[in-house]
Amino acid sequence: MEVAIVSSCAEINEAINGKNVHSTMKHNNSKKAKINYFLEQLVHFEPDIVICSEPLPIIAAWKFKTKSKASCKIIYDVTEFYPSKKNLQNTKGLKRIVLKGLMKCGNRYVSRKADAFIFGEYNKSLYYRSLFKSKPYSFISYYPDLKYIQLEQKPLSKPFVLGYTGKFTEEKGILNFGQALNKLKTQLSPDSFRIVMIGWFPNEKDKEEFDKLTKGLSVEIRDSVPYTDFAESLKDVDLFFDLRESDEENNLCLPIKLYFFSALHRPMIYTDLQAIRHAHPDIKHCILSDPSDHPYISNKIIQLFQDVKLYEEMCSESELFSKEFQWNTIKNEFVKFIKEV
Repeated sequence: MEVAIVSSCAEINEAINGKNVHSTMKHNNSKKAKINYFLEQLVHFEPDIVICSEPLPIIAAWKFKTKSKASCKIIYDVTEFYPSKKNLQNTKGLKRIVLKGLMKCGNRYVSRKADAFIFGEYNKSLYYRSLFKSKPYSFISYYPDLKYIQLEQKPLSKPFVLGYTGKFTEEKGILNFGQALNKLKTQLSPDSFRIVMIGWFPNEKDKEEFDKLTKGLSVEIRDSVPYTDFAESLKDVDLFFDLRESDEENNLCLPIKLYFFSALHRPMIYTDLQAIRHAHPDIKHCILSDPSDHPYISNKIIQLFQDVKLYEEMCSESELFSKEFQWNTIKNEFVKFIKEV
């Protein structure tokens, strides 16, 4: 089976691990140009199956199917709400309402062109399953491939290391993390712990506020790395965090990082999201918290690093979890589904 990946998220044109990867960002300012780019790649590769992660590639796939290859199957891989908050950034009031309505209608129209659906999680499936009851679907979650994550359990670091990854914004929880660290430094010596972060601050305001909250602490911000190197870049972290705001959308989203951090055999402190409780009601290595309850989070950090036995038990639970929820457990199901569509 030949696999080609076409994207608009980077500048790549090469074979990676035996897969042709073609990606360019130069058409991102024009929807029409982006669709035409996807269509050109489809005509070049002549695929039997096209898996799309958003509406625009589905339009290109539909054009390809109707003009070039009627037997081609289109699968909509739904991993995000659409439109999501990020699609509506920098819009307010009536403009936001109109744009959201137009995008919803467009997504509904385009979704009719799909032959089948893959859903990353339950909440994101409800809209499509209610509209397209006769179309086949499968739940294929965000489990990591453990071949890229070869870390073993390690002794607790001294000073212990707290980790945060992703986009550092208030909505993504970076200021909640900063507030918890600010509380922690009043309870523990700043020399007893350090912070490792991989990601970036999109705006200066959040960075300045975080720097104020963590003044006097050891904070290391590392550059983003390819997925294949991501685990290695986090090998010294003892405890992971994600303290995103628990708004309407976030509350219904099952985070990919939950599985990735688990595969590192480390415990974590996470925002108490409905989606996590629905998918994993008995999760034992993830402390769920109100992200704004900074004293509670600080106390939990102290508890974990003063009780080594408890910490090691949570690491073991994390390892057990990762063995159950990993890519190899669902890979055959995924292949079987796309072959039978």
